[in-house]
Parts: sequence; structure tokens; C-alpha cells
Amino acid sequence: MFRYGRVKMTLMFQHEVAQRMIAHPGNEQRSRLSVMCQNYCSVNYIFPIKGTSFLPKPEVDAGVVQLIPLKEPTIKQPFKMVEKVVRNIYNQRRHTLPHGVGTLFPKSHKHLSAEMLEMSGVEPTRKPFMLEVEEFGMLCAAYEKIVTENPIMAHYQFR
Repeated sequence: MFRYGRVKMTLMFQHEVAQRMIAHPGNEQRSRLSVMCQNYCSVNYIFPIKGTSFLPKPEVDAGVVQLIPLKEPTIKQPFKMVEKVVRNIYNQRRHTLPHGVGTLFPKSHKHLSAEMLEMSGVEPTRKPFMLEVEEFGMLCAAYEKIVTENPIMAHYQFR
């Protein structure tokens, strides 16, 4: 992933995007972006920049974020698999985990979603924005095991 080395990045984003990047579990701003950023980097909010600092003045404020790549991602599975699991779970953001995990498998194989949750050890009554990156890692490990045993499931796309 970091073929050019682990270079610290200081970048400016729209304030709301910056807030999502740094959001911790339990914060309503926590999103797919939070999990993916925090899986690969240490993410720190440095300072805000008012929209009035720019010409022409934008309608939104900005935030400066520092991303420091981790030596190893927290979740060990391949990027595409991590992205698929996190995306599907966050497609059902307001619902508990069984709804999002269920979208990883076709209706004919819904039993695999219950198996995945049980295998992961993550409490199924929780909502995605409550989960730590490590818990997404546990879900990804369970999904990887299931698709290793049922390779056709790796190609299933909910939408």
C-alpha cells in the first residue's frame, strides 16, 4: 500500500469530511470514511480554517487533518475485502449489524450472515458507528473464512 514509504500527510478537507475522518466509535459522524482512514493511518485534526479565509469565499469551512500511515493496517485482510465488508455494513448505518452483514450474501445463503456474526464474536445488536476498527477486523476475518469455504460468495454484490 505504501510503496513510496510511510510519508506523513497534512491535508485540507471540507470541515465535515475532516470530522468524519477523525470520528471515534459512538460518534454520530463515524462513517465508512472513518473506519477506512483509521485502518491505515493515525488521523489527527490539526486546526479549522474559516471559509472567510478564501477568495472567493466558499459556503463551508475547512479543516486540516494529518494522516500518519501505520506500519501495518489494523485489519489484515486485503483492501478490496475490507472495503467490501465496511461498505456493505455501512449501507445499513442506522440498523443493527445483521442488516448490513446480510447484504454480503444472497438471500439463498442468509444463514451465512448469522454464521459470520457468530464467528466474529461481535455483538449483533450493535450499530456500525459504534464499532472499533478492530471489530471490523474481526468481521473481515470471519467473512474471509466464509468466502474461503464458499468461494462463489466472494463475487456476490448486493447492488
